[in-house]
Amino acid sequence: MKTSDSLTKIAPALTKALAEIKNPEMTGTNPHFRKPYATLSHITCEIRPILEKHGLCILQDTAEGPTVSTRIMHSSGEWIESEPLLMTPDKGGPHGTMAAITYARRGSLCAILSITGDTDDDGNSAQGDKPQTPPAARQGPPAGSSRLISEKQAKFLYVLCGKKSSDPDGTRKAILEKTGVKKFEELPYDTGKKLIDDMAGRPDIEGGYGGPSDKDMDLDSVPF
Repeated sequence: MKTSDSLTKIAPALTKALAEIKNPEMTGTNPHFRKPYATLSHITCEIRPILEKHGLCILQDTAEGPTVSTRIMHSSGEWIESEPLLMTPDKGGPHGTMAAITYARRGSLCAILSITGDTDDDGNSAQGDKPQTPPAARQGPPAGSSRLISEKQAKFLYVLCGKKSSDPDGTRKAILEKTGVKKFEELPYDTGKKLIDDMAGRPDIEGGYGGPSDKDMDLDSVPF
């Protein structure tokens, strides 16, 4: 770190400013590692009013590499400057260079102000570890799927008709007619799941009987 010959004015001003500056909100998401970070524009918007209140400002300069140096200036002329931060572009061309400069500016700025703008991943991204993709939530088949309900699910529906209706046969026939199938085993997955969810939430009919399979079914455990 480099400094002006005197720090008598900038030191107390910077001490007060840093006491007010908090870690910025992480409003961006790294598309590669899927981790949140504070964008450069958000950081500058957060810190600039505080620095100005104490007679301070930020200057950043780039050089070949590219490298970025950050200087904190005080209205007295005193200053503190970071060492150049080298950031090698991931890809060639102007877009890769500008992305590296932006990344370096953000990192250098956070370092000199002792704030955190990234998620601490224990150095995994710096070591080139591959990003971790969170496991997808287990779901049923998408709407419109040709998959049918299972034999156990169809059996469960037969039992529900006896438990939840005073006319099991009439209820079963009404459901089959409405859904356009000849038996529960032919029901599409989504339709069968909705029927089971709806019927399982109804109160039992006193004396209701679900047929020979009733004793084999656990009505507290929907088979989905």
